[in-house]
Amino acid sequence: PPLGFASPTHPSLDALLLAEKKPYASLITGTYELLNYLRHPFAQQLLDISGIAYIAYPFPDTRRQELKQDNIDYYYWFLNKLESYPWLTPIIKDGNVPLLKVNNHQDKFFIPTNLFWAVGSSDIYQELSKIPDFRLSNNAFVFLDDDPELRKRTHDFPFSREWEKLSQKDKIKLFKSKNAAKVSYEEISQTHYRVKVEGLKEPGVLAFSESYDPLWQIDGKDSIPLYGLINGFPIDKDGEYTIYFTPQKYVYPGLIISGLTLF
Repeated sequence: PPLGFASPTHPSLDALLLAEKKPYASLITGTYELLNYLRHPFAQQLLDISGIAYIAYPFPDTRRQELKQDNIDYYYWFLNKLESYPWLTPIIKDGNVPLLKVNNHQDKFFIPTNLFWAVGSSDIYQELSKIPDFRLSNNAFVFLDDDPELRKRTHDFPFSREWEKLSQKDKIKLFKSKNAAKVSYEEISQTHYRVKVEGLKEPGVLAFSESYDPLWQIDGKDSIPLYGLINGFPIDKDGEYTIYFTPQKYVYPGLIISGLTLF
């Protein structure tokens, strides 16, 4: 957006890029208004597991386009809609870049209580949006239609369950359970984290709210795509874990070799 801002501690993301991600795309109605996923009742759940803390909605840049009255009316209508949602709090109302705070969002790392293997993300998200008090952050999903090879990873998560084999009663019971484990982390760099897990009662899954990439690893094990969106790793006990983006290990030797050639 115009007047955009990003920093290592507060990175920004274009909302249209989110619209291309399968979970968000499943909430879009029609083809004209691509940001209407933000008006879907389930949007707050997706923003929560994505770790998104703020929404900036800048006024259209008049240097790039000639605005018609319809464009201006729509802008303020959409802004008023956002400001009316109880899960958003307006922080900055005046000026060209209104800012809204997402009241509940996960940290960069969190531990869902349950893990389900499923097929058909669009249908499932629509189903989940109708369940009262459902928390997506407590219930992670891996969608096998994204990559059938993921079935080979089920042995890494022996506690997980197949969504289609559960009765509605079983699902509701599982949704009510909660994981008391706590997570803290140290960011060594943007490609290297040290994560500490405490209070884990049984093996689980560690969610990492960076866009999914199988090259992220935890102690040598590749990540899996949680929610079709972020990274997930198997964990089996309390302690410290190392999260690393594997291509980076080739960068440092390259830098050393390049440095040596200067002398």
